[in-house]
Amino acid sequence: MSKPPQGELALSHLKTAAELSPDDGEILFNLATVLEACEQLEEAVHAYKKAKENGIDVCDS
Repeated sequence: MSKPPQGELALSHLKTAAELSPDDGEILFNLATVLEACEQLEEAVHAYKKAKENGIDVCDS
């Protein structure tokens, strides 16, 4: 996975969104995806787990 061109900006916006809507699984999943792309893996795993707790259960097939 390559780092998004505006990864830091995306992270900033998604972190704000997650603070405003901490139970929104879609926001948490998107945050996890960008964190992973930016190689912030520990934070990404945490966000993926929170996304799953909030109804997002996605797997690669």
